[in-house]
Order: sequence, then C-alpha cells, then structure tokens
Amino acid sequence: MPASRVSAEFLRGLSQPVLAPHDKTAAAAREIVSADARKRIERSAALKAARLARDAGLPSPGVSRDDE
Repeated sequence: MPASRVSAEFLRGLSQPVLAPHDKTAAAAREIVSADARKRIERSAALKAARLARDAGLPSPGVSRDDE
C-alpha cells in the first residue's frame, strides 16, 4: 500500500462525524442546563450550610462574627 493511502485511512478513522446544526444546538443546550444545575446545587448546599450553622448558633460559613 502506498504511504498516502495508509495515512488517509488512518485520518479517516480518527475524524469526528460532522454534526448537524440541530446536534450542535442540542449539545450547547445540554451544556447550559448542566451548568445551571451545578450552580443550583452549589447554591443549595451553601444555603443549607448557612441554615444549619444558624440553627446551631454558629456563625455562617464564610462570615465572621465581626461581619454580623
């Protein structure tokens, strides 16, 4: 086999399939939804930690007694 044919077959095997515009949009939408879900989870955890600290009579995480 000629070297050029081997490299063409090799490169063809590595290439990603061409995505349709719908697939690109769907991938972007999934990324946005995932990012929003991560932010929501982080905010919920921070609020829960602050609520538990408040109920225990401790300063909120990240807030010193001087700031209150």
